[in-house]
Amino acid sequence: MKTDKDILQELQQIAPQLAKIEKKQPYQVPANYFEELPQAIQKEISLQNQRPKIWEWLYQLIVQPQYRLAVAVFVAVFIAGFYYFNYNTMNPAPEFNQLALEEMDTYINDNLDDFDESLLLENSMAMLDESTESAVEEMELTDEEIEDYLIDEADDQFLEEELL
Repeated sequence: MKTDKDILQELQQIAPQLAKIEKKQPYQVPANYFEELPQAIQKEISLQNQRPKIWEWLYQLIVQPQYRLAVAVFVAVFIAGFYYFNYNTMNPAPEFNQLALEEMDTYINDNLDDFDESLLLENSMAMLDESTESAVEEMELTDEEIEDYLIDEADDQFLEEELL
C-alpha cells in the first residue's frame, strides 16, 4: 500500500500545478451546529405536521400545475350550472292563466293553419275534467233546442256534410 509521501510524489510528477495547491478545508461548520440540529429538525417536523390554513391549501391547490385544469373545469361547470338553474327563475315562462283570453284567441286565429286539428281535439277532450263532463251530462237539451242551435250557428256546408 502506498503511503502519503508516495502519493504526493506521484501527484507532483503527473500534475505539478495541482500538487502546489494548499490542503485547506474551504467549508466550516457553524458554531453549536450539532447541538442545535435535533431541535431544528423537531421544529421542522412539527411545522410539517400542522394542518395548513384553508386559504393556503386553496392557494397551493390552484397554483399546482396538475390541479389547474381540474379547478378550471370545476369553476366552469359551477358557473354553467348556476346560470342554467337560475335561468328559469329569472325569465319565467308565462302561464296560461296570466294570458288574456283575447291574446290567446288572436294568436290562435292568426296561426290557425299551424295547428293540427286532431291533436287539438284529443288534448281538449283530455283536459275536460269530471266537473265539466258532469255539467254536460246534466244539460237536458231537447231535440228542438239542438236543431235551433245548429240552424243559428252552423253554416249550410257544414250541415250538408254532417247530414249526408
